[in-house]
Amino acid sequence: MDAAGEPAFRRNPELEEVLDLLNRSLEPAEDYILDRLSIERRPLVFIVGCARSGSTLLFQWLAQTGVFAYPTNFLSRFYAAPCVGAYIQQMLFEPAFQFRDELLLAPALGSFTSALGKTAGALSPHEFWYFWRHRMPQFGDKTPVIDEDTVIDFERIERDLAGLATIFQKPFVAKGHLLNWMIAPLAKHLKEAYFIFLRRIPLFTAQSLLEARVAYHGTTQKWYPVEPPEYEVLCRLRPEEQVAGQVYYTEKAVAEGLASMDPDRWIAVAYEDFCANPPQVWTQIAAMLAAHPGWPQPEIAVTAPASFESANQKRLPADVLDTISAAYQSFSTP
Repeated sequence: MDAAGEPAFRRNPELEEVLDLLNRSLEPAEDYILDRLSIERRPLVFIVGCARSGSTLLFQWLAQTGVFAYPTNFLSRFYAAPCVGAYIQQMLFEPAFQFRDELLLAPALGSFTSALGKTAGALSPHEFWYFWRHRMPQFGDKTPVIDEDTVIDFERIERDLAGLATIFQKPFVAKGHLLNWMIAPLAKHLKEAYFIFLRRIPLFTAQSLLEARVAYHGTTQKWYPVEPPEYEVLCRLRPEEQVAGQVYYTEKAVAEGLASMDPDRWIAVAYEDFCANPPQVWTQIAAMLAAHPGWPQPEIAVTAPASFESANQKRLPADVLDTISAAYQSFSTP
């Protein structure tokens, strides 16, 4: 994502410099750990779908269950050496790794709130974008789209993520919006990968994308979060039409990617259904993963809330919403 934007979302250049130095130094240590780690087969679960579809809420809820390992705000800073970060995180935050409370740091997961996908708290879920960008540097700040000439080290990605699942002794879950256009090859190379396709009523997803542009950039004229593959077509349209197309083409790409794989490796979830009944969604996820030998088959004794208030409210002027609806209809009509 563009480093520019409103002050609240701008990157900290001093922090970026420290993280770059730290990760360059630690990457050899990551290789050392992975070479000596007995990798275990555990599910790797990715939440895919259009941005602003409610994925952060679902991600936070799954993290709160305690069943999954997941990229935290702390872990995200070790994007070139996530397994190194995992051991440091355990040392600092897990009670089992404490010695007479010398490093007593045990923050709560935090509330079910976020700002454009950004959560607060060291152990709260993180987008993990830096990790994906580091492992796929050829894409820069563009949406990753794979063709026959694209070379990605999927084996290394799988080792990193499987290493995290092994260290934490749990299945791994993460948001996968940067993976929307590469689901088929990802599933081919990551044999333990499963997908949750989260969808929201298109009008409200598009409305939220338009609002996110203003929150992040201060204008509706710039893209959020990244330019999609159809950017050259959509950029000629009005912002209201652009976000409608963004929703349509993103979900189309995800659906096509999922259609190419074993149907037992993915489920579709409606944001509205999740808000009304999260335990029912949990049942779907558990059923999808039930046959995997690395799934702990936990009891459905989830400590997270049993329901959420849907954010599906019309906040923009009626004429703007009408333009979005008409544009989405035109995209989805053959």
